[in-house]
Amino acid sequence: MKTQKSHKKYFPTAIMTSDENPNYWGRILEIDQNQCIIMSSFKRRFEKIIYLSFEMDNTEFENIRCRVKKISRDSDGYFYYEAIFIDSLQKSDMRQKILQMLTK
Repeated sequence: MKTQKSHKKYFPTAIMTSDENPNYWGRILEIDQNQCIIMSSFKRRFEKIIYLSFEMDNTEFENIRCRVKKISRDSDGYFYYEAIFIDSLQKSDMRQKILQMLTK
C-alpha cells in the first residue's frame, strides 16, 4: 500500500492499546480486507496488538484486532501506521461488508 499525504476520503478511528491506556485517534486512509493505513498525529510506538473502532458506510466496526507492521512519519509530522488485521472472523465480516458497499 502506498502512503499519500492528501486524501479526500477517510474514516475517523479510535485506536485502543489496552484498558489502562487512553484511546488515540486517527484516520484510516486506505483499507482492504487484510490491512489498512492509519494516519495520526500521536507519536506512539504501537508494538503490540491494537484495536480499531470506526464507521464505514453506516456500518460500525468495533475492536478490530490489528498488528502494526510499519510506522513512518511525513514532513508535516504525521505518523502513518500500516496495520494488518489478524482476526480471521473479523476479516471475513469486513470482507463481506466491503463487498456489499462496492456493489451498491
